[in-house]
Amino acid sequence: SIGKWPINYDPIINPQNNLERRNLVLKLMLEQGKITQEQFNESYDTPITLADGTDEEYSETVHSYYIDAVMDDVIADLMAKYGYDKTTASNMLYSGGLQIVTCLDPEIQSDAEEVYTNKDYWPENKGMQAQSAICIMEPKTGNLLAIVGGLGEKKESRGFNRATHAKRQCGSSIKPLSVYAPAIESGLYTGGDAVDDIPQGYNEETNEHWPSNAGRSYKGKVSLDYAIQTSLNTIAVITCNKLGIDNVFENLLSYGYTTLVESKKLDNGLIVSDKGASPLALGGLTYGVTVREHTQAYATLANNGITSKARTYSVVRDSRGRVILSNDEQHEVKYSEATAAIMTNLLTNVVSGSNGTARRSITIDDELGIKVAAKTGTTNDNKDVYFCGYTPDLLGCVWYGYDNNKTVSDSKSAAILWDAVFTKIYERYEDSGVKFSKEFTLPPSVVANVEYCTVSGKKPTEACRRDLYDMQGGSGCIATGVFSIYNVPTEECDAHVMVKWDQVTGGICVDGCSCPMENIIEVGLRKITLDDRNIEGKAYIGDSQYTCTDLPVGYIYPTDPDVPYYQNLFTEENEYAFGISTSTRPANRVC
Repeated sequence: SIGKWPINYDPIINPQNNLERRNLVLKLMLEQGKITQEQFNESYDTPITLADGTDEEYSETVHSYYIDAVMDDVIADLMAKYGYDKTTASNMLYSGGLQIVTCLDPEIQSDAEEVYTNKDYWPENKGMQAQSAICIMEPKTGNLLAIVGGLGEKKESRGFNRATHAKRQCGSSIKPLSVYAPAIESGLYTGGDAVDDIPQGYNEETNEHWPSNAGRSYKGKVSLDYAIQTSLNTIAVITCNKLGIDNVFENLLSYGYTTLVESKKLDNGLIVSDKGASPLALGGLTYGVTVREHTQAYATLANNGITSKARTYSVVRDSRGRVILSNDEQHEVKYSEATAAIMTNLLTNVVSGSNGTARRSITIDDELGIKVAAKTGTTNDNKDVYFCGYTPDLLGCVWYGYDNNKTVSDSKSAAILWDAVFTKIYERYEDSGVKFSKEFTLPPSVVANVEYCTVSGKKPTEACRRDLYDMQGGSGCIATGVFSIYNVPTEECDAHVMVKWDQVTGGICVDGCSCPMENIIEVGLRKITLDDRNIEGKAYIGDSQYTCTDLPVGYIYPTDPDVPYYQNLFTEENEYAFGISTSTRPANRVC
């Protein structure tokens, strides 16, 4: 009768319960004449003896992190479908003779485990060992092909799985999902829009601007491509506010995240919420995310805009072969093919672009010729490092950090592990003749290699090509990108103005200047108005000394050579509205 409640009546775990149950059975057998009184007396209350194990050695099988995840999923689904409690569902899993068809790819799991158990592949680590987790997925099906929940040898089954259990901050890796993809889908941005990298808030008491970027600098007008490559926090916050906090929050929920907090009152009375620009645009969520759910979310971009629910198994049958759980693929169209293609193109530049945050960490694009679209993510204090990357066939997300929230010394750690695992997978693919794609394919709804001005997002003019900022080492004024067929730029740039500039004195030649003709060249400056940029406080903006604006009739130029030619337009309240330059002699001063 142990089968009625295997754990409760287990003779090893609960010997007293087992004895009492054995005595009850003996009484019933005596009443029904199955045994004699003598047999009953001989057996009743007799201590239970078990085999001493001298003939057989027992050792528990340590399952992989993947099998642990499968078991968690099956138990959860049995509870959800049949209303079982966790104990009953667990007993059914362990003792019910179930047949489970998993989505595991044994070779990819082996590749990942080899990297995660061999220190030669890990980033250099001094002192306490950092930890990591990875999920690898087939975006088209949602099949989780491999899961590893920790660095080093796995020593127990059903232990802590950092890939499925740990909730950690994802930092900037949230940006493509939360703001950029929906911004392109809604028409707020095209694949080549210009954005303004400037602060959005100012604290007069501390004299600090918010948000800050890595390096604590602001560039001014840049392309969306550059903003994503360099992971500018300002542009993510601006985009979030334009889309609307509620819209961004609801959209993020639709990826399948279960950890987001709309509003919650803590025991200390503090109310926390993920409905804000900082958590939604910068990834500073209340509880963070799991690697598994983050991987599932990225599948939408990797699968042409179609969501794919992550799954570890496809079907469960009972001991008689009857299907008791059917875990079919689940998909839903979330974004257009054009949006997904544009986002993928932008994310490939994070790896291959000259300013990409992952350009020196990923090698398989150069060594094996496989295109990678990716986004990095770090928290402000570098306690969590993320890398989410996908190829035309596979997707993988990696978290790296310390279990005790210690600061990580190398922000490229997650990318290094991702690259090691994916390199091993694709090298094996090549050796065994497995067919795979090296390039992302573009749908008919987009056009590639479209030239545009990064200051306006429009067709470049001669003034764009002679952009003074670009001529003096700027980030590049002319770029090429992928556009939807419906918004390929047709209008010429109106954000550049050609002016006469003295290349000896380094100033603008205005009426009344006596600039020698041989010193004068024509250059493009960036036109701006107070409607475009009106910064509070004194903020250093990279392109501020290359800006220009319209002047009223009768305007009097400043005599101070350290200020822009238009400085007399401003009052004390907005004297730094366009930002200031780190140069003591700005290029847009009067010659």
